[in-house]
Parts: sequence; structure tokens; C-alpha cells
Amino acid sequence: MTRTMSPIIVLCLGVLIGSTAYGEAPEILKIRLPWLHQSQYAGVYVAQEKGLFAKRGLPNVEILQGGPNIRPVDLVSSGVEHFSITGSTPFLRAYNENRPIRIVATLDQKHAFCYFARQDYQIDAPQDFKGHRVGHKIMHEHNLLALLDAAGLTLEDIELVPVPPGMGLFFLDDPDRAVPIWPGHAADEPLLAEERGVPVNYFFPEDYDGIPRIGNLLFTSQAFAEQYPEIVEQVVAAIIEGWYDAFEHVGEAVDITMQYRRSTDPDDRRHQRNMLFKMQDFMLLDQERSKIGWCYQQRWQQVVAYFLKDHPEADFTLDDILTNRYVEAFYATWQP
Repeated sequence: MTRTMSPIIVLCLGVLIGSTAYGEAPEILKIRLPWLHQSQYAGVYVAQEKGLFAKRGLPNVEILQGGPNIRPVDLVSSGVEHFSITGSTPFLRAYNENRPIRIVATLDQKHAFCYFARQDYQIDAPQDFKGHRVGHKIMHEHNLLALLDAAGLTLEDIELVPVPPGMGLFFLDDPDRAVPIWPGHAADEPLLAEERGVPVNYFFPEDYDGIPRIGNLLFTSQAFAEQYPEIVEQVVAAIIEGWYDAFEHVGEAVDITMQYRRSTDPDDRRHQRNMLFKMQDFMLLDQERSKIGWCYQQRWQQVVAYFLKDHPEADFTLDDILTNRYVEAFYATWQP
């Protein structure tokens, strides 16, 4: 899949990237991931390793790993770093706290967070949660409540068990101690279960309360977008092309991801491959017509409307937080 650029544009971008600090274009363009290296970000790795940034005049791109104690919104909004990835809810909360940030591409059209349950416990619908132990993360309690409400249940109908590191409680054979319902990212934890031969059922809150939830999105600071729109356009284009390449050449994309993970474990490789395949479910809601990165206005309007309803003090519109211009520019000239 190719997309060509004028040599003049590449030359101009090269000049832009040749200086430092926030008043000038950065020498090194920093992209901060929200979490540890994994196939959730394969398109970014492919863009780097296959020269998709470089061919667009961005030869010095640094991809930085995230983690539990790293706050990408702070790093990007302050100008220390230039791009990062987060979900719609944390982005809107940050914007509502006056962080000057802007969405430039939507990577996951649907949020991958879910609850999943062991099939051997005959938990086929939220109604079946009743009487069971449920893994609990306080930050996702609103998602659990959405499932319970849809089933006419309350927290009193289940037993909440705080989720420790790992999934040991989920895999226990003892039904008196096992926690057969677990929260997680649909392209990660439930895949680990299936890879161990434990089939699961998935429950996505949006499927039950109808409230749209958008997952990974690419953002930058408002200042950077205003000062360097050409750079933003090329970063967006490289990452989108990287994702198309990753889905077309899965084996190569997984090899690249494993290099970033510094792993040669065959089980880990299988998991990263499964993760990459699963990501298509969230990045391409309609395999025939969806466009990677596209900011679908109607869906985003719904996301913002629900947020404003829950935060009456908030005062912003969709146009304040998001632009589709860079994604549109990519598809205007892209030739698959």
C-alpha cells in the first residue's frame, strides 16, 4: 500500500525537523505510548521500522513506552513530548481540566474494554452474573454497573473481588474460590484465557447500555497542531499506513512488535499475533467501509453528548477537541 509525497514537501519537513524546543520544530519527534510495548500499537512500530515516518520527512522519531507511573497527557500538553494515545474518557476528562490537547485521529472506533466469563460456568448473559464472584477494578465500576443495570441486577447480587496482578483467581479449578468473571482488554486478558484452552464469553458495556465508548485515539497539543500542521499531517499519515501494513502483513508486524518487546518467547509471539488480529474488531467496525483513523462525527457527537450530560460544568464542543483534517488529507491521496 503506497502513498507518495512531493520531494519538495519532504525537503520542507526536513528543514522543520532540524531544530529544537517548542518555539521551533523538535529535532526528535516523540510519540509516547500509553502502556507497555505490545501489538495494540503495532501500526506505530511498523511506521517506524518500515520507514513510513522517514519517507514523509520525519527521520528522527522516538517511540516511548508507557507504564503505570507515566502520564502521557501531562507530557504532551506541556510540550515535553509531541504525540500520545489514550481513550475518549480520559481525554475528555483532561480537556475538561483545561489541558490544551487535540484529537487528530481515532484509532479504536469501539473501546476494547469488556468483562469476560468462563464458558464452563454457563455465564452467557449479564443476568447470569447473579451469585457469582466478579473481578473488580474501581475505575471500571461504571462499566460493570451498565451490565448489571441491563440485567436488572445490583452490586448486592454479586460478590466483588478486587483484581490482583495476574489472572490466577480466574483460572482456579476450585469453584468455591475461582472468580469466573473478569475485567480486561478484549485483545489481551481474554485471549490469554483462550490460549490456555479456557473459552470465554465477552460482554461489552456499550452493547447493553447503548452509550458509545471510543478507545485509542491519537492526540497532540493544541500548540503543536497550530505551529506544525504539516508535521501532524505526516505523523497521522504514517501511523494510518502503518496500521494497514500491519494488518496486511501480520507476520512481519508481529516480528517487529517482538523486537520492541525484546522477547523471543513463542507463547508471547502467539499472544501478540492474536492481539493484532483482535484489534481489527475495534479499529474496523465495518470491514468493508471503515477507515482506520477516521473520526466519525456522529459517533463522536454521541460520546461528547454523554460526557457533557455527566459533567454539566463542561463547556466545549466537538470542534474544540477534534479535527479530521489530517485523516482526510491521508485518504485524499492514498492508493491501497
